[in-house]
Amino acid sequence: MGSHTQYVPEVEHFSLTDEFRERALFFDKNKFYTHLVKDTPAYKKFWEDEDFKCRNGITNSLGITITGVHYFYLNYVQIKLKDPETGRKKKGFPRFLDVDYDFFHLVEEARRQKKGFIFSKPRRGGFSYKDSAIVAHEYNFFRDSTCIIGAFLDMLATQTMNMTLDNLNFLNAHTEWRKQRNPDTKDFVKARFESSTDGIKVWRGYNS
Repeated sequence: MGSHTQYVPEVEHFSLTDEFRERALFFDKNKFYTHLVKDTPAYKKFWEDEDFKCRNGITNSLGITITGVHYFYLNYVQIKLKDPETGRKKKGFPRFLDVDYDFFHLVEEARRQKKGFIFSKPRRGGFSYKDSAIVAHEYNFFRDSTCIIGAFLDMLATQTMNMTLDNLNFLNAHTEWRKQRNPDTKDFVKARFESSTDGIKVWRGYNS
């Protein structure tokens, strides 16, 4: 990041982190995000508030702030976790980890400074899930955005793309952020749909 990197405040001890994961915990219990009646003003306000949190982040009652992408990752992305009862992998929401707190803050700072971001990490640390969350977040919340997933090995880029598609499919199934995709392939998707104006085909949508 260089010598001009803004310092991310260190937190000696994280607590009350479930305040960052309230929607995920609610979903785990109920298999949906809200009891509010669909299409009511309260329901629309709920999703507007969630949109704001995913874009801007939240601060818990101790004054600790996480970024919008981190909030999105904790509450709207499912990853493979080990089931303690069966020993098998199953889908579930990520836990709050201090390394993720640092990672997402540094990504935010790199964006603020309009710089790239190189991150040294161990293998099998779940960073492909975090990368796919960043891509899904960009696709879902920013019109006309473009994300490219690359890796030295094709299989690694494909793996992250597959995780991203899983994220988008989860959003389409369980949130009000669903978007039609055309094309919709394993290596390229675009948020758009076909309509007609005076008999002429027109593409509409987010175009991310």
